[in-house]
Amino acid sequence: MELPFEYQRRVAVAADALVAGRRLRTVSAHLDPRGPVGHKWLGAAGRALQIRHLLATLQDDTVVLGADLNLARGRAELAWRSLEQAGFRFGVPPVLPAWRHTYHALPRLVLDYIMVRDRADAVTDARVHRLDEDPADRGPAVFGSDHHPLLARIDLR
Repeated sequence: MELPFEYQRRVAVAADALVAGRRLRTVSAHLDPRGPVGHKWLGAAGRALQIRHLLATLQDDTVVLGADLNLARGRAELAWRSLEQAGFRFGVPPVLPAWRHTYHALPRLVLDYIMVRDRADAVTDARVHRLDEDPADRGPAVFGSDHHPLLARIDLR
């Protein structure tokens, strides 16, 4: 799914799986980290536009979204609020991440999320973990990335 152009071309990919007779849609997305030169360079408006476009294509009841949301302003951004309004939660039952960052460089920000929307009441539990949560980790790369990887366990009825 091609996302609206802001800073560079971005796409989201999706796959459907049939698990215990239930359809589960998984989606991976990477929103723009910044906007075009000028007053929109922080990119919050562009990320909100990209999320709204993505949400318009995701009509499924049970969706797992793994994304680098690039929320420079954190959960104060419209993109986050749009996800919440569309029923996406960080974990089931909903919790906020316990970790202070998923990005290694400065400023250390929480940019990466795995979120679940469960309109069909198919998910009994969803827990998200940041891998390599060692507080002494200050290296430039973990598992070959400048972001901590996330892992989710999702239990279905």
